[in-house]
Amino acid sequence: MPQTLTVHRVLGDQPFAEIGEPQAVAVDPGRGLIAIGGHQGWLYQRGAEGWRPHVLGLYDRSDLRCRSLLRLRYPVRSVDFHPRQPLLAVGTGSYDGGWSFHGELLLLHLDTGTVVSALADSREVRAVRWRTWRHGRVLDLALAPFSESEFGNAAMTIGFDAMVTRDDWLAVGDGEIGFDELDGPLRDSDVITPDQARAAVEALSPDWSHRGPIRAVAPLPDGRVLATVDGPRLESWLPAEELEWSVDPVVEVESTLVCKGPEITRHRPDGEILWHLTVDHPVTAFHVDGSLLYVALNSGALLGVDFDAGAVLWQQELSVHGQPSVGSSLASADSGLLIGTVDGRILDCR
Repeated sequence: MPQTLTVHRVLGDQPFAEIGEPQAVAVDPGRGLIAIGGHQGWLYQRGAEGWRPHVLGLYDRSDLRCRSLLRLRYPVRSVDFHPRQPLLAVGTGSYDGGWSFHGELLLLHLDTGTVVSALADSREVRAVRWRTWRHGRVLDLALAPFSESEFGNAAMTIGFDAMVTRDDWLAVGDGEIGFDELDGPLRDSDVITPDQARAAVEALSPDWSHRGPIRAVAPLPDGRVLATVDGPRLESWLPAEELEWSVDPVVEVESTLVCKGPEITRHRPDGEILWHLTVDHPVTAFHVDGSLLYVALNSGALLGVDFDAGAVLWQQELSVHGQPSVGSSLASADSGLLIGTVDGRILDCR
């Protein structure tokens, strides 16, 4: 096997595959850009530690190809292109499950790729909208309360409006917008529903459908590829890269390898430890091919490890169409390696 792999086929590929489940959509006809915030899916058995499934994809409107993909700390709630400047406002955030609402107002500079976190304090930003008059100097925000202490369960649906003004939004730096600029009237929050986000993406491309992470892949002797997808669902892909069928499965896998976070241990069936390896990030998937152990990490790295000695032989970053991806399942094939990804695609690598 070569020390590096190249993607030769992509099964399950489609427009906007990188973003997983869409959460917010904006279109800029003048610049020919589409911005989509999405959720790639959770990692359960392996690789969950430190995993951030929240992404923002920028797409070319002419061919729907992904131009850049950013991984974010919080779920995307709203996106809006500035009417004049090369700038995208991104509202992010969520309830922490116990008391508070956290998030950010991000300003993405479209010319440079710079990302500014503009709020001085963490706050869920549920909606962002530039006013087209006054040359886009005004940005309207819908903000969650700081916590549920004052409003109880109603804090999930009500919040504060804010109107923030700047003469030049490109000059705004990290943490520049303070609490005093966010104290607006209380009302029902403008929240984008999952159905609305899906409908917006489907309107941009009828070929899109949500898939979810590939949990396992396996080649068949006749050239077909089996894959399990979130749901759970079992798929069969033909050599011609067409989906043959899809059903609901039950899958069970055994291994003499144990992975916990970034720790990999090989042991004998009687429990004796043969070797132990610590890698840089949590493991999402692994597969043994003879004396070579393939390991996928939640950072997007793919490693080749000596299965007998536990030493890293090589490492590369996984990408599809020039954009980073993360492997969620691995399997050997006659031609090389099959990689299932968190965004629902199957990569035939050689």
